[in-house]
Amino acid sequence: MVLGQPSETLIDYRVNPFRSLTGERAMLKKDITPILNDIRDIRFGVETFINLYFQRHGKKIKYVLMKELKHPTKFEKTSIFNASKEFASEGKEIALTYLNNYELITQRIEILIEKSNKKAKIKINSLQKEVNNKLQELKDKYF
Repeated sequence: MVLGQPSETLIDYRVNPFRSLTGERAMLKKDITPILNDIRDIRFGVETFINLYFQRHGKKIKYVLMKELKHPTKFEKTSIFNASKEFASEGKEIALTYLNNYELITQRIEILIEKSNKKAKIKINSLQKEVNNKLQELKDKYF
């Protein structure tokens, strides 16, 4: 999945903690088809669900800067009161999507732990081979 990041936003896309919530995304039909029924009734939480699904299934997510694309903030499009109300509503829906899909989150964490364990095992095996080689060199040299 590719997430397009507008270049002209309130927060720099490289440090924006909400960048994964962007609506500008492209994905393969074969990747989105299995979850169409799951996302049919989700509103602002749809991006959150798609992200969780993709992460859970080990699919790659790439962020691309869309130069000269401006994404006006809610405050530029409506009153402060309405914008604040919309943010609160969207935040609630996003939080509910996380809560309703905690199994995707826990599965994703399990995958990350497995990957981390595999990397650690590879590193430990490499270090063990290095130590064994050094010990063999010392043994050959002095014994």
